[in-house]
Amino acid sequence: MDLKTPSIDKTKAFYGELFSWRFKEEFLPGRVMTKMRSGEQEWGSLTSLDSPIIPKGAKPHTSLYVHVEHLDASVERVRLLGGTVLVEPFDVMNLRLSTIQDPMGAVITLQSTKEAHNVRSDMTTEGLPGWLELTTTDVAVSGEFYSKLFDWKLEYRKQDSTIVFQNRGQDESGMSVVAPDHGTARSEWNVYYTAQDCGRSLIKARTLGAHSITEIQDKPGVGQFASFMGPDGMKSFIMSRE
Repeated sequence: MDLKTPSIDKTKAFYGELFSWRFKEEFLPGRVMTKMRSGEQEWGSLTSLDSPIIPKGAKPHTSLYVHVEHLDASVERVRLLGGTVLVEPFDVMNLRLSTIQDPMGAVITLQSTKEAHNVRSDMTTEGLPGWLELTTTDVAVSGEFYSKLFDWKLEYRKQDSTIVFQNRGQDESGMSVVAPDHGTARSEWNVYYTAQDCGRSLIKARTLGAHSITEIQDKPGVGQFASFMGPDGMKSFIMSRE
């Protein structure tokens, strides 16, 4: 995961206070990368929108990275499945990367490396990514694309009409259809951070300068969730499980 932010300092101050994230600067050729840590686990990074690698005019957003064994072969498979390659494969340090867009418009980055650095967090840990969700305008098209691209198994969950992607026998992410009355036709990946108490975390976020986007709602069979806009302009989702 990589959070693209207009203000590294604001993002560090806000999420450091809200989720107790810790940060470490890593100097790379031509830029500085800020790594995020919780406890002893390093699980993501921050990148300034002013970085020369970010297109001008880009808004604050979270980039998700999925490890693949053979990146170039996966990129060709993206094209065959009807996706779009936004950034052709390139090398940086020990990584090979490519940013792709699925047929419904959601963006994700593929990466290959000799040592895959995957997030293996306890989903009950406060402030860590506990759920990845793809909101899509066509669940059938999106489901077929990702299941064929990554060999993810699809399982329909009746209690909340969600299709769950499964990888290696564990729930890795969820997918749901954007309802027409939401007023949007955008497909995108979102990250839900774990909160022990969704209401308490939302109140704390507000006191730190955030404003609510979605008030607390129930997700049947899962728990409660809410979303807010941080003072750095970054949209965030929180979830407390049943």
